[in-house]
Amino acid sequence: MGRWSLLAWTGQPIFIAGSLLLPFATAYLQAKSNRNLHISWFTLVALALICFGLPVVLQFPAWWSMGGWPPPRTVDAIFFVFLCGWILLISALSLRWLPLDRVFDRSGQMHGLARLVFLLLATLFVAAIVVNSRFQRAWDDLQNHALPFQQYQQHRHTLIQQSRDAGQNSVEVPAYDGQFPRSIFFNDIRSDWRDWRNLCYARYFGLHAIQLARGQSTLAPTRQNPAVEIK
Repeated sequence: MGRWSLLAWTGQPIFIAGSLLLPFATAYLQAKSNRNLHISWFTLVALALICFGLPVVLQFPAWWSMGGWPPPRTVDAIFFVFLCGWILLISALSLRWLPLDRVFDRSGQMHGLARLVFLLLATLFVAAIVVNSRFQRAWDDLQNHALPFQQYQQHRHTLIQQSRDAGQNSVEVPAYDGQFPRSIFFNDIRSDWRDWRNLCYARYFGLHAIQLARGQSTLAPTRQNPAVEIK
């Protein structure tokens, strides 16, 4: 699983283009700094072990406890740890082997050839973002799906608050009949109040139980008092 994740992460064009831009950031910071950092072999080996070892080690507890692939949020957290290690590793490699003085001078100005290479890589990086399927999905969600879903959530929270004000601790709310903005939301409570999602959701709002109604419109309330007791 760790090997598959590393190959999937590092094989993305946006990741490759971003990694190629990291030496330029390192060169700029080194040019602005008054310190000369000397990276030892021990530091490089330690950073490499941390960078490539943690994605494998951190997935083991989730695999052991769940018997399979970790949840998406766990994978995202592991990727963030890997990304931090990767940035440190590339920066350390740049400081040890790349002639950074050929990229920026001491005044922080980029040399001519380095500027052309940087502009080319920056263009590739922007292009990789634009053609990335996840970016396109996030943009589509932002333009078309996020606002209706936000309005639905605000309506649902209003129903919950009205029920709590009425002294009811079990609530039924209308189901969402639109398309979920999958880039920011992928799971919801169920029509069974005993489902673990519903139990966690109810506990968060201080309720005994909550469930989705079946066959109802998303935003149109069906009764004056929207809360009903769940048996």
